[in-house]
Amino acid sequence: MFDKIIVSTDSQEIANIAKEYGAEVPFIRPKKLSDDFTPTAPVLLHALKWMAENDTPPNYVCCIYTTAPFVQPDYLKKGLELMIRKRASSAFSVTTFPFSIFRALNISEAGCLKMFWSEHELARSNDLPEAYHDAGQFYWLDSKKFLKTKKYIQAMHCRSFYHAILYKTLIPRRIGKQQKQCMKLRSKEGYYESE
Repeated sequence: MFDKIIVSTDSQEIANIAKEYGAEVPFIRPKKLSDDFTPTAPVLLHALKWMAENDTPPNYVCCIYTTAPFVQPDYLKKGLELMIRKRASSAFSVTTFPFSIFRALNISEAGCLKMFWSEHELARSNDLPEAYHDAGQFYWLDSKKFLKTKKYIQAMHCRSFYHAILYKTLIPRRIGKQQKQCMKLRSKEGYYESE
């Protein structure tokens, strides 16, 4: 499915491990793009710019975080196919919330509960619309369309791809749940050093 697997990192140790397992690490990511507050978009722009200047720029890019060990090839393929078929600028994985977000409550400073959407207080759960959230598994991008929006992304310090024409690849909640459990485990074990 992938012609190349490139790892973007500021860590020589991670670069060496990535190379051991067959990935390419053609550059070390600059420190200014490697702190805990750096959005993904500038990191992708850096990699795409390097590819344009030093290699063949790709038509499509798939960003997969190191925290997505349960990503499945079938969903990656569906995401790419959907993006191409719909001529979208991006597609990424989503999953449903386990309970309706329209039943969400807020706890005030006084400790009182209040519904975020009180207009749904008497609605049956079955009548409420389904809501989705980013599953954090993968992000497909059309490189040319993404690069055209780079000025907007940089100006807005955009952390997401939601501003673009995008489509969802729905994954079952159980996979998203496994993903979250793994992220919690990795966080407890301290694997979130510099990636």
